Amino acid sequence: MFNNYFIPVIFIFFLTEIIVMEFFLRKRQDWLLEKEIKELSDKSGVSENTFNIYYFGSSTMVGVPYDPALSIPKLVSFMLGDSMLNRAVCYVNLGKCAINFHYNLTRLRVVLKNKNIFYPSLCIFYGGHNEYLRYTKEYAKEIFNNIFLAFLYEYSFLARKIINRLVPSSKVRRFELGERSLFDQPLFEQKKYKEVISRYKLGVAGAESLLRKYKVVGIFSTLASNISDFEPNRSVFSGTSAQRDELKNLMELAKKELDFNNFSKAAELYSMALSLCSNFAEAHYQLGKCYQKQNNFSVAKQAFKKAVDFDAMPVRAVSGQNDFLRSLLNKEHVFVVDSEDHLTNNSADGLVGYDLMIDGNHPNIKGYILISQLIADKILEIFQERKSLNLVSEDEAKKLFGLCSVNLSKAYNYTGLWMLRFATWRYDYSDRLNKAKEYFLKAMSIDGQSFWPYLGLGLCNYVFNDVKKAQEYISQAEAINSLEVNNYLNDYWNKQVIKRSMQHQLISHE
Repeated sequence: MFNNYFIPVIFIFFLTEIIVMEFFLRKRQDWLLEKEIKELSDKSGVSENTFNIYYFGSSTMVGVPYDPALSIPKLVSFMLGDSMLNRAVCYVNLGKCAINFHYNLTRLRVVLKNKNIFYPSLCIFYGGHNEYLRYTKEYAKEIFNNIFLAFLYEYSFLARKIINRLVPSSKVRRFELGERSLFDQPLFEQKKYKEVISRYKLGVAGAESLLRKYKVVGIFSTLASNISDFEPNRSVFSGTSAQRDELKNLMELAKKELDFNNFSKAAELYSMALSLCSNFAEAHYQLGKCYQKQNNFSVAKQAFKKAVDFDAMPVRAVSGQNDFLRSLLNKEHVFVVDSEDHLTNNSADGLVGYDLMIDGNHPNIKGYILISQLIADKILEIFQERKSLNLVSEDEAKKLFGLCSVNLSKAYNYTGLWMLRFATWRYDYSDRLNKAKEYFLKAMSIDGQSFWPYLGLGLCNYVFNDVKKAQEYISQAEAINSLEVNNYLNDYWNKQVIKRSMQHQLISHE
């Protein structure tokens, strides 16, 4: 009889133990988060007598690449005159780079459950570009290929600890230079792309529900992207071998027509290519370029947005995310501002590009000002505060937030290095690499004593397989700070870039 109950008893014992461990891990995590946020709120001067704004998001909310000098929270506070409803404005920026919306949701829950500690007057959300990053080979654990384990990893603290121990992270170990092609591979099967968006929508809906439950005002923002100057990372073909060959031929013919400024003919050829494969991102992007050159901006916008939506390695928010944010009801403590639409309306031709963005998804200074002004206007509207905003121009913002010299140079260097890495995520990396070089040259013109622009230009030339010029720039960087330069070049990715370039040189000399 004992044997009959032994296995069930042992099973119940272990199940109970797991539940108890999960409970205590969650409690501990909540306590650690509460402690972390309390330290930040105390540092910001939060009290029940101040107007307290909590910001949630990822790198854009952090202020990349201008942080810590400039960010949305800093700009909004300045525009509000550091005062709302006769109370001093205090802000707590809980944004963090390269995180998804679930990260924001866990912190929002802690803030709202402890209203008597954090005194939130308002919560602001700008984040969603990173929802796919956790699935890429560079950022994710291979465990995420299993949907069940991915769910456990995200929602169980115990499972996360176990998986972190058993499965080593592959962060920044991926070298994709030369691995990409016009006809590329998807990150995973199609249904997983939809699951990522579904998870994002659930996270936003969860935040919306919490705000209504605790009666705290929240503002969600749609996400702006560089649609006209930033190409898709991967294009995936679906069809027969014969159709693939025909599409490739059409793409090559269209490219030649585009190079000779025959925009109408090029557009016709790209449209023919899309008739063979309607979700081929590269064709949509190049078609958008043709329409843009012909000043047909509204049609160009549609093509560019399709290029974003069909990108098989998305690093920009897709239409499904922004459309869902727009669908939120603007009432009962939850409101929406449309940053994507606002930047579109303020771009030169209604097509957001490098005029308002510094890379694929981060605004430049002018872009940050526009988003911040939109949010600040909404705050005045919601709280019925009758006063004018402190408006600021780009040049004034540079002076106010200390972006006139070294800090601005750092921003250009950071973006140049980021664009350099991004270049390898695409089969034709020349445009991104040239943009990286442009940023390094800007940084050099501002601060010629920094080794970073020389180092960056050296790596760019290694990618272009110009070893002689690369070594000249690296030597200039080493003359300024050889220790830091050599430490940076010891990174796995950088070593592979140099190795590849040296091998190319040897082959070309044979």
